[in-house]
Amino acid sequence: MLLFHSLKASCHLSSKAFLRSRIISSGVIGKMSCSSWNYVDQESWCHLPNSQSNGLNQSPIDIPTKDTKESPEISPLILKGYEQKLKGTWTRTSHSLRFDPSGPAPSIVTYGGAYILRQFHFHWGDQPGCGSEHLVDGSSYDAELHFVHEKESPTSNVPNAPDQFAVLGVLLKRSKGQGGGEVWEALKNVPQVDKKIEIEVTPSQLLPANKSYWHYGGSLTTPPCSEVVQWFVFHQILSVPDDVVQRWSTLPSESPLPFNYRKVQELNGRKVWLLKDSN
Repeated sequence: MLLFHSLKASCHLSSKAFLRSRIISSGVIGKMSCSSWNYVDQESWCHLPNSQSNGLNQSPIDIPTKDTKESPEISPLILKGYEQKLKGTWTRTSHSLRFDPSGPAPSIVTYGGAYILRQFHFHWGDQPGCGSEHLVDGSSYDAELHFVHEKESPTSNVPNAPDQFAVLGVLLKRSKGQGGGEVWEALKNVPQVDKKIEIEVTPSQLLPANKSYWHYGGSLTTPPCSEVVQWFVFHQILSVPDDVVQRWSTLPSESPLPFNYRKVQELNGRKVWLLKDSN
């Protein structure tokens, strides 16, 4: 299939330029409650309760591939239950589209321990080539999928432990045309805001065949932006049917959501590690 080219970091402009461009293009100013947060005014996130959005270990980042290094301390991911059909609720929140398992959930094992899948959700943009939260050498993609896992046996009782969550990030490119298989057909059916529908998906269909990844310690990308996440961003880019993303970003609603990605954050001296999958 023909794919849209990824764009450079113009999708993630400087703070003032980012906000100005989105205020003009989104038309959502004035439709957001002042007591809630939104993607247009990201600079105000730091004023929200318990916010860590001004911290030094924030996500997403622009992954500098030439500076990434392999480490003997990290290991291939072990995925359990991802090949099985999974029932759950598919919800359109004010900020994303989210799937929550309703039965026994898949799990992963990282070099840091075992984690249970709690939910997965998507981020997208309002123009081709914009929508992914992470960049790779300055290049943005059309969307990004996050599988959010919580640690089974916390290694610390300290609140906001840096390994509380492990998130798998999958970068997505829009593909021309419609279709794309049963998983995308299921995810194309979107309920109204804050309503749920029951769907069934096979999570492995949303993961790349090659499991090479970049790894770093960071944060949630939505408020309160807690610095509690071990990130694993896959190298391989997956295709998402263009009509699926188009439907997500243009659904009629009192709370339109044309885009929902956070601008990239500074590395602040953090290391980004590399693991190559031999498959």
